[in-house]
Amino acid sequence: MKLRLTQCYIWSSLLYGCETWSLTPTLEKKLRSFEMWTYRRLGRISWKEKKTNKAVLNMFGLKSTSLMSTVRKRITRYYGHIRRHNSIQKSLVERMVEGTRGRGRKRTNWVDNVTRYAGIGINDCARKAMDRKRVANRSLQRHGRHRTAVKVKVVWYMRRNYFFYL
Repeated sequence: MKLRLTQCYIWSSLLYGCETWSLTPTLEKKLRSFEMWTYRRLGRISWKEKKTNKAVLNMFGLKSTSLMSTVRKRITRYYGHIRRHNSIQKSLVERMVEGTRGRGRKRTNWVDNVTRYAGIGINDCARKAMDRKRVANRSLQRHGRHRTAVKVKVVWYMRRNYFFYL
């Protein structure tokens, strides 16, 4: 019960807006450390007890940490959303903004994170993001539904700007 409440209240507050984060290895390490610290606090495990992270995860019935995988999943989903819509965000991601880059080492940027998480180049990421039907079918198959059995239809409710999935 504690774990579900933590995931509901703490993770949702922590991960607000994580789709736009440019994650560096240092920030990833801090997020993993925070997740383990939270689990230790939930289990009332003191640092003096010298329990390993695996032992703490086993105590809660978890196989591994999930916070970073959630962040990666949200970032890649948001990239697909940006690529499918014409907006200022799309032109920023495509680097179509005028101007010159400043001096010094290039900072870790968001697009580099997307390519690192996907494991393929940015052009292949863009091509896959545009194929929305394939992504939806893969999602349906992952959840044990057939492509032909479930048809997803989006209905736009004009007055309140809501999407309904039927």
